[in-house]
Amino acid sequence: MVSTGGSVIYGPAAVQRLKLLGPVVFLDISLPTFLARVGDASHRGLAIAPGLSHADLFRERQPLYQAAADFTLNTDTSDCPANLTRLLAWLAQEPEA
Repeated sequence: MVSTGGSVIYGPAAVQRLKLLGPVVFLDISLPTFLARVGDASHRGLAIAPGLSHADLFRERQPLYQAAADFTLNTDTSDCPANLTRLLAWLAQEPEA
């Protein structure tokens, strides 16, 4: 398991390298959850273009994450045990897992 920073999605070579290492699982969250977790972001190195809001950043990255993902878990609507069950079931049917 590798937990990358969010901006890794901007590097196609980095995404391809991750895919060579194994399946890419996207832990999806809603915009309100993202905003609550990020807060004002003054305490973190958030890669965001000047003039973009955090909501803009979320909307910009979502399709990139979705395109890179081999499997997506919505972590807003399911609890951890349910998501783990779904992930393990998916991994069990993956030929490369």
